Amino acid sequence: MKTERRIVFACFIGAGLGALVALHLHYLWWVGIAVGGATGYLSYSFGEVIKAAVTVWHNLSGGGFKGGAWKASLLQAAQVLAVLAGIFVGAASLLILSIGALMLCTATPETSSTWTADSTAPADAMPIPRVFWICAAAGVLAIAGVLCASILRLPNRKQAWAVLLGCIAATPLVLPITLAAIFVFTVVPRGVRFLLKMARRTFILIHSELRLLCMTDALVGALVGYLCGNALVGGAIGAGLGWVNYRFISVKWLKLAKA
Repeated sequence: MKTERRIVFACFIGAGLGALVALHLHYLWWVGIAVGGATGYLSYSFGEVIKAAVTVWHNLSGGGFKGGAWKASLLQAAQVLAVLAGIFVGAASLLILSIGALMLCTATPETSSTWTADSTAPADAMPIPRVFWICAAAGVLAIAGVLCASILRLPNRKQAWAVLLGCIAATPLVLPITLAAIFVFTVVPRGVRFLLKMARRTFILIHSELRLLCMTDALVGALVGYLCGNALVGGAIGAGLGWVNYRFISVKWLKLAKA
């Protein structure tokens, strides 16, 4: 009786949820049907799914998230974040000070209260002189030349170039692109590989004929619920099919399970 109740519950939840999702998506109704099947598969003895997932997690992580190792990982992550935050704040402060100095150099005596639509805007009254841009470009080129000359004279040039590129990547304009690139090319692939490996091993641990039965009946119930336009009808159909398939086909006819 306990197995029967689990099957009926899993088929009802899977079929009802699948029909509900299919009715809301409408043109992508097949997504809802697939969601119903997956829900029915996982809903049967859901406690076993959680235990299997926890077991696989510990096996894959190698126990590296316990005790001192967990604290060490958090400390390393905090140190990295602190360094990135310090670089970002320093670069942003330098940029803000430069913009403030430029605004002071190009400011005019006019205020917003005396400026009207007919008068000349402050930026038009005193545009940024070309000398400023020439001096800025010359300064940038001079700094780049000094850095290149210094790097070429160092014995370990690769490390020096890596440090230089790291400084450039940490500037306010480039830092968002740098962080996005690190996330896309480093964090995402590792996370996807870990999740796929975890899903595969969890599936091997929990797979059974009864779960396939729940998945099949939940799929059929979700489809019927979508065609009828009622998720409750789909859940009831799925639960009924699950009970019939287990009670009469699996137990009495095929003798695959005990009543």
